[in-house]
Amino acid sequence: MAESLYSGDVAAEPLLMGGTLPCAYCDYINICDNSKLERYRLPDEADVSEAESILSMKFSGKESGDNGMD
Repeated sequence: MAESLYSGDVAAEPLLMGGTLPCAYCDYINICDNSKLERYRLPDEADVSEAESILSMKFSGKESGDNGMD
């Protein structure tokens, strides 16, 4: 995501997870012209699982320190 933002891709396509409508709490809903949530992204389940694994190791104190996130 960071790479796409850096390259100028700033489309209003929020990530829809767990049935939660991200636009419900967004301060920019009137600016992005996506108030009907016509454009959105769905999570990649493999990426979500990897992130959950990394976070669970970090918060349990079992991280190895070399997770490629540096």
